[in-house]
Amino acid sequence: MARFLGTVEVSPKATPTANPESKSAGTTRSAATLWDRAGSPIRALVWMLMALTVIGIYRLLDVFVTRVFGVLVLFIFGSVIAYLLTPVVDALQKIPPFRTHRAAAALALYALLL
Repeated sequence: MARFLGTVEVSPKATPTANPESKSAGTTRSAATLWDRAGSPIRALVWMLMALTVIGIYRLLDVFVTRVFGVLVLFIFGSVIAYLLTPVVDALQKIPPFRTHRAAAALALYALLL
């Protein structure tokens, strides 16, 4: 009767079973145990090399960030000083000798501050 409904009966012998001795299982097993077969001295050496690499990268980044930050701080201070002194230079430009020369007004202000 199952044949008329379009279903197929499958016997238990027809189902595929996993073979533990197959090639794919063997390669997975050998790849998983490669770390175990390396031995503890080699594993310790690998861990030390990884730690030294991280420390070396940190030192390089520390020097790089310190140098870049040192340069950026100069630009930030220069921007703040220019922002704060712009109104003073504008006020100096209203004085008759500095009306047409903004650079002369800025130089006079810097000379006054020094």
